[in-house]
Amino acid sequence: MKGRGMGAAIRRAVLLSSVLCVAAHGAETGARRIAIMVPVTQPVVEETIAGFKRGMESLGYREGIGVTYSLYDAAGDPNRFTPIVQAAVETTPDVLVPVSTPITQRLIYENVAGLPTVFIAVTDPVGASILQGGTLEKPGGWITGVADVFPYDAQLDLVRRLMPRVAKVGLVYNPSEENSQFAIKQLAEYAKHRPIEYVNVTVATPGELTAAANSLVGKVDCIYLFPDNTVAGNVGAVLTVARSAGVPVFAGDSGMVKQGAVATVSIGYEGVGKLAAELVDKVLRGAKPGELSVRIARGDEYYLNVEAAREFGVDLPKDLVQRATQVYGAAAPAEPSRRLPWQAGAALVAVAAILILLWWVLRRPSTRE
Repeated sequence: MKGRGMGAAIRRAVLLSSVLCVAAHGAETGARRIAIMVPVTQPVVEETIAGFKRGMESLGYREGIGVTYSLYDAAGDPNRFTPIVQAAVETTPDVLVPVSTPITQRLIYENVAGLPTVFIAVTDPVGASILQGGTLEKPGGWITGVADVFPYDAQLDLVRRLMPRVAKVGLVYNPSEENSQFAIKQLAEYAKHRPIEYVNVTVATPGELTAAANSLVGKVDCIYLFPDNTVAGNVGAVLTVARSAGVPVFAGDSGMVKQGAVATVSIGYEGVGKLAAELVDKVLRGAKPGELSVRIARGDEYYLNVEAAREFGVDLPKDLVQRATQVYGAAAPAEPSRRLPWQAGAALVAVAAILILLWWVLRRPSTRE
């Protein structure tokens, strides 16, 4: 036992020294430090951060040399939003990058030093009081970022196209999130002009999602999960109930479709991340965040899950599948070959050599005669 304890201690010491070495290397090379804060790690968040880092690299910031990243993850727990924001602020990075509305709202109160901030994926920056009186064109102060405007009308139009007889749609969301309040207002406007009715179920924590989904069974034709941080990070709870009851689930972003919802029309979040990288680059070059206009990310990209559609008994038209940006599921078209040109050429040469060898072997008996 002592040997194992000693080994564990050594491993911890080595890990700590490695972290310190990386930090020291960043300081020695003049790498810029960026603190990224997220409410939960889920597909859309991962895609956004990946797009952000690719965008930074394309602008000349190589990770570990030109820039270092620190990730602060609340793991889907709203009680951890403030602590992770405080931890990020305490490190005084060159730029703070909060992802989502609730994380950015916490930062407004905790960033008393006014550290440069570029938010990502805030649906309604003005309505959420994130710009502190500023405008999208000129946010003012120490903040700017990228707003993601969802095509709610197009998403519900898609639901009605795939389920022509749909009449009642279940909504599950956390009303304390400003982005969800914004979505509810948009959906109410949509329903004024269409024969559709919503059955709303609200939750305060991820632990309430299973009961919320169960309460919709038998009352709705389908469930529509618009982007809500409490739901998006724990969408599996809703999907489990829906699969058991045979209630189709539609989504507001590609991440939920990837996890098992049928379809959505949404924004490409890799592009959202790249837009944020452009703003961060300007800030690192000396621009004041408050003088940089908020970028607006819009999208009409189709994301489909053929396996989920089959499971829920929803037919996906061929034209929709062909138009989709991404098709998930077992029956999705195979990805195109990524073989490089020189690899293809080498393969042809190898095939040609084999054919020549076979021809020579087959001709040998006749040559002896």
